[in-house]
Amino acid sequence: MEDEGNMIKIKENGRSMVEMLGVLAIIGVLSAGALAGFSHAMKKHKMNQLISDLETMVEGLSEYKDEFGQQGNGNEQFVLSQYVRRFNLLPQNWKTDGYYFFDLFNNKILFFARSSRLSIDYSNTSEVKTICSDLVMGFGKPNSHALYLLRVWRQADENGENQGNSEVYYGDKVCNDSKICIKDMTATDAAEMCRTCNEGRTCVLVFEFLPY
Repeated sequence: MEDEGNMIKIKENGRSMVEMLGVLAIIGVLSAGALAGFSHAMKKHKMNQLISDLETMVEGLSEYKDEFGQQGNGNEQFVLSQYVRRFNLLPQNWKTDGYYFFDLFNNKILFFARSSRLSIDYSNTSEVKTICSDLVMGFGKPNSHALYLLRVWRQADENGENQGNSEVYYGDKVCNDSKICIKDMTATDAAEMCRTCNEGRTCVLVFEFLPY
């Protein structure tokens, strides 16, 4: 009888251990899911903040276009960094390095004027490779009425060869049967445009606004 009692205790202890391990495994899965969800939420929050920052800066620069309009009406690129600083348009969480700004994802951004068009070069070098697609759909498409064109400059591939421009999409006032409209872009279009960025190589997302 004593042996049977010991066997029962061993079985109960073994079952308790298995149950405990099962509970720990469930907690681990839930924790991993919670962390993944938190990470996704933080990325989305930062992306929304980035879009808001860009819209504020473009609106602010547009208000002062008379200040730099003459310098930016030729074919040469006229950098607007000094105007961003002068008009206090730089977001608090951005950094500066010469002509360039670095956003909250630590990606490099250049504001400039050319051919009387305000333009933004957004270089995606961070580990978050979906930023290009997110910006196309979250910043480019909603502002298609104000944009002249949108494209991606694809830099060197794994063999060091330059890949040139992506497909070019045009704003509402420019697009036609032969020029694809930004407003008609889909998530699939954005993913294809940003393919080089998503593969881990540096790319430059270019926003050119209508002439001022």
